[in-house]
Amino acid sequence: PKLARTRLGPGQIHLSNVHGAFEAPRDSGDARPVFVVTGRVTNNAPVAAERIDLSVRLVGTETTSERVTCTGAVVNVAQFKAQELALVTKLHRSRSARVAPGASIVCQAVFFDYPAGLRTVSVDVASAQGR
Repeated sequence: PKLARTRLGPGQIHLSNVHGAFEAPRDSGDARPVFVVTGRVTNNAPVAAERIDLSVRLVGTETTSERVTCTGAVVNVAQFKAQELALVTKLHRSRSARVAPGASIVCQAVFFDYPAGLRTVSVDVASAQGR
């Protein structure tokens, strides 16, 4: 039998060690770097967590928001050319990690398009499902 999915409460997934940095792909030259946000999510629920989505808000001259799914995959930006990085990032975003109770994983989001004058980054757990 299939196990039913339930929505986990806001306190059941803990986000920590969040930081953002500009990084340059291997072939970037004088091109604009990408902006990488990395953090760790810990599952405090009594059941495994899946489809942990983060809401990332970038504020500069404009504000953009994006919903990102935690995959547990971390990309070393400097190892890839910009075109390869875009493909790898897209592939990683198409899957979701399963996080056991009490376990944690690293979440990463790579932004190719971000506001000029980026000055503030905020990240919150948007949703998670439990099994």
